[in-house]
Amino acid sequence: MRSIVLLLFLFTFNGSLELNANEHGINWEEARQFWAFVSPSKVDPPEIDDREWSRGDIDLFVLS
Repeated sequence: MRSIVLLLFLFTFNGSLELNANEHGINWEEARQFWAFVSPSKVDPPEIDDREWSRGDIDLFVLS
C-alpha cells in the first residue's frame, strides 16, 4: 500500500514540476548549454617553465 501511495505522489509531483516549468517559459535549448550537460572535450595542458616537476597532465594544470 505504501508503494502505491509513493508512486501516486511521485507522478503527481513530477507533473506539477513540468507544468511549473512551462508556465515560467524555460528556454530548454539554453538550459542544455549548462556546463553539467555539455560533453567534456580534450583540453591541452598549459605550458610551464619547470616541466620536470610534473608527473602528468593534471600536475601541469595545478602548477599553472
